[in-house]
Amino acid sequence: SQSFDRPLQGQSPYLVNFGLQYNQKKGIINATILYNRIGERLSLVGGKDQLLYDIYERPRDLVDFQIGVKVLKKRGEVRLNVSDIFNQPFYLYENVNDKKSFQKGTDRLWNAFTPGTTFTLGFTYDFAK
Repeated sequence: SQSFDRPLQGQSPYLVNFGLQYNQKKGIINATILYNRIGERLSLVGGKDQLLYDIYERPRDLVDFQIGVKVLKKRGEVRLNVSDIFNQPFYLYENVNDKKSFQKGTDRLWNAFTPGTTFTLGFTYDFAK
């Protein structure tokens, strides 16, 4: 889109955040799962004189999971974090036809990358208890 009637750069038309948390009554196990999704957003502003169309980022689903287990009479904790479970790629594309979403065959892929899923395992121990 080459007009002044465009969305603000980086602003999404919608944002979805959702989380579930579980805590065992005895406090030994706790777990969390988080979901995030943003709407299609303008990443880079183009211009007619630059011969570049606006660059948009396609939506992607992001899911993170965390579980912690108390050990050693609740003085220690083992924690597992898994970030970006679905590992969906980022797609940045030139919005050639001014539609509100990616149009395969018309819009041009500008850049794509997959960030990867991250696994973290940690242990903490409280000497003060």
